[in-house]
Parts: sequence; structure tokens; C-alpha cells
Amino acid sequence: MIVRKAELRDALELEQLFHNTMEDVVTREELQNHVFIEDEVTRLMSVFEASLARTSTTTTLLVAIKNNSVVGTISLTNPGQIITNHVPEGSKARMVGTAYVHVDYQRQGVGKVLFTNILKVARTQNAEHVYLDAGFRSSRAYWQRMLGQPTIILPNFWSKGADHHIWSLDPLLKTTDLEVHRDKSNPI
Repeated sequence: MIVRKAELRDALELEQLFHNTMEDVVTREELQNHVFIEDEVTRLMSVFEASLARTSTTTTLLVAIKNNSVVGTISLTNPGQIITNHVPEGSKARMVGTAYVHVDYQRQGVGKVLFTNILKVARTQNAEHVYLDAGFRSSRAYWQRMLGQPTIILPNFWSKGADHHIWSLDPLLKTTDLEVHRDKSNPI
């Protein structure tokens, strides 16, 4: 597997990846609102577009490539409103997001490799405060298995019983034993 910064040539595969994984989540979690899939895909594609700007110092989108296909993504961006409103550092924090893995490649370590690499990006950018948040039940469970208990739980945030979790990644920024997998021809 190769991990590299997203490139313009990835656009169609990314849009398809976002659409397919969002449909899978909506179906698996038995959500009623399928309308928001298109809005979410549009939002995710705007993260991709921001990452392409040569002058962008605020958005990095990494892709995992396996068998010549994009199989996963993760980003480091300025925080969204949920994190800005609920962490002490507010808008001065950074956020890990856009973490999506193709349905056929889930539970094969793709997410962990992407996460390790985006932490390396955060460290090279001298990020002081980095957070990750999750609202979908399956996403909360995944990150809780990987990161332990969330730093902040926003109970009933989406609806009754649908919490939102936020993890501080600051302690992970200080560790030096992160495993890194990357494409040396396209430095991260």
C-alpha cells in the first residue's frame, strides 16, 4: 500500500469512494435521511479541492493506494464547528478528518496506516493541539478501539442516544514510534 498526498487525478475515484462509503454507513446504521449523502460528498470533495491548492497550509488530504486504486483517505484541516465550539483551543486547534476506507478494504489496516501518516503530517506542521471527532456509531466504535475513551462526549448530540465523540490527539503527537508507510516519490 502506498500513502501519498491527494492529486487532481484522484478526483473521480475520491468522489466514488465518498459516495459508496456514505451509502454503506447510512444503510448499516439504518439512518433515515439519505438526502444528506450528496451534501456530505460535496463537503468531502471541498476538502479534496482545498488540499490541491499549492498555497494551502491548512488542508492536507492523504490517500491510500492499493492495486492502483484509491482505497482510503484521511485529512488534517482546520477544525469544524463542532470541535471549535467544544475544545479549549477552539479555532486554533487542528482536526483529523475525512477518514474513509473503501468497503472492500475495511478491517485490513488501511485506516491505521492512514492515521499514522496523518499524525506524522501534524508533527511536521508543528501542530500543538489536534482533535478527531466522530458521530456515526460505527466511526465512534472504530476510533474508541484505536484511541480509547473519547476526551469529550456530547450526549444526544444528533438525537436521543446518538452521541458525538471528540478525542484529543495531543499525546500521540509527542510519541516517536509511529509506523510510517509512504510513497517516497510523492513526499507527504
